[in-house]
Amino acid sequence: MGLGVQLEPVPGASGANRLLMAVASATGADLAEMDRCLRCGAEVTTSEESERWNTVLHHSFAVATHNAVLVSVSSLLVAARRRPVWRRLKRRTFNPERHRCYCDEHERIISAVRERDPKAHQLD
Repeated sequence: MGLGVQLEPVPGASGANRLLMAVASATGADLAEMDRCLRCGAEVTTSEESERWNTVLHHSFAVATHNAVLVSVSSLLVAARRRPVWRRLKRRTFNPERHRCYCDEHERIISAVRERDPKAHQLD
């Protein structure tokens, strides 16, 4: 699926399982937050802005599961992504083409959640 770097040591907390949980649990407010993050993230021009909105979007996926454990794990990942070493890595790898690919993938993921179809995000 490719929700970015997976750092989760929690069994059953894979990106695919999070998507299944979000598909089943996401509310209209959750989807509105995902849409806001996607829209704001698509307009960025710097690695710092991209990382900010990407982090918030990924956390919104966890929040949409309405699972306290996954939200807590996501909060730990948010803290890790704020560390200087992560920011340097993202700054070195940021480019507009990669950013567009991330936005396209995120759009498919949000569509899958909206459509309650966990496979809708996959490429043909």
